[in-house]
Amino acid sequence: MTLSHFLAREILQRDSLLTKQFVANIIGGHDQQLELVEILDGRSNLQQLGIDPAKAEAVKTQFYDHLKFLPDVLHVNVYAMDRKIIWASNATLIGKVIDADDELEEAISTRVMVTKDYLNQEHHNELEHKLEQLFAENPQAFFVENYIPLLDKNGSVIAVAEIYKEPKSLMDTIKRGYLLVWASTALGVVLLYLAMLWIIRRADQTVEEQQKQIIESESLCILGEMSAAVAHGIRKPLTSIRTSAELALELDPGSKSGRYAVDIMTQTDRLDKWIRELLETSRPLESPSESIDMNPLIAECLPYLAGMLDKNKVVCNFIHPTHNLPPVIGNRTLITQALISVLSNAIEAMPKGGKLEIQLQYLQKKRQVEIIVSDTGQGLSKDQLGCLFKPFYTTKNNGIGLGMAQIKSMMKRFGAAITMTSEAQKGTSVTLSFMVADKL
Repeated sequence: MTLSHFLAREILQRDSLLTKQFVANIIGGHDQQLELVEILDGRSNLQQLGIDPAKAEAVKTQFYDHLKFLPDVLHVNVYAMDRKIIWASNATLIGKVIDADDELEEAISTRVMVTKDYLNQEHHNELEHKLEQLFAENPQAFFVENYIPLLDKNGSVIAVAEIYKEPKSLMDTIKRGYLLVWASTALGVVLLYLAMLWIIRRADQTVEEQQKQIIESESLCILGEMSAAVAHGIRKPLTSIRTSAELALELDPGSKSGRYAVDIMTQTDRLDKWIRELLETSRPLESPSESIDMNPLIAECLPYLAGMLDKNKVVCNFIHPTHNLPPVIGNRTLITQALISVLSNAIEAMPKGGKLEIQLQYLQKKRQVEIIVSDTGQGLSKDQLGCLFKPFYTTKNNGIGLGMAQIKSMMKRFGAAITMTSEAQKGTSVTLSFMVADKL
């Protein structure tokens, strides 16, 4: 409230200065400035001053009308030097003498305007109510009292105009300013609340993502420890079993036991492949990153898949880029392994034939090169797609769920990424994104 009262008083003070200037302009607008201030008192001897009474009355009436119809005026009194009211907007006050008015005395003695404001109704109670404050209409809450001394050509005070104003328009502006400030504050609080809410939710999502990464990392650590144990505990017996099956096949290749030996060798090779996948997933990156041209690398991978493509009757279409692409950062061995694994999954998803499309493109704004592998296979549901990169999750009958987790782990090692979109019964699209290589 202190700040609001300060602003109100500043505005009222400025309005008082404008009122003083307006009165000065009224006086200065007449041809006979001296006569104007001296003829305000009806007791003046006009004949001695050489002024036409009719003209004097007209000038006085015009001057008083200007005062009476000033903007936001509540009441006007004009005092002679003997403190007698010689004119008032409330005619009942004319002729009364005001003896105890400190502001009037100050205006006469200092010859400068004196202003007093009343910002609360308590300032206008019965005890403080002045005799000359006979308003035609009581002010609502705020009004200001201005004592303006009227000077002759020698600078002497001839009369004092007391003007009461209730600047409603100014105060309405202040109220609108208060409302605007409160509205802005409320809006700021709402925006701050929304921002804090967004930050909290974002932090919650970040914590949740980090928890998932921690769980994934712990799974991979367990996987690494398990891989080492499995490698040492199973691979040697597997080697002995396969060697025995090979010997049995050599001794009697055409018999029923020979066919069993072939089946033993096949299953042994599959189990050995699973063990290699376990070891590869947890193995640290030994070779440094290098600059790789993706176009010839894809061409080198396709011959390895020729047998699977023929067996599943899948047509492969490699869309070559129309212009040379920049090299990417990566490890040739790991990228080759990841790409062959993605292509193999796509071919296996089309056991009754289909179309496999490989597209290579450069995203200049992101400085990325993307390999997009699309198939027309069975596709995946949203639930399956959400779990596909988790270790030990698989959609294959004979899988162990390490393929996609292994690819994701390998891609992360050199700053690459893998994303997947799929729709059941319509196919799947896998995108491998690689960062463009600077000079290595």
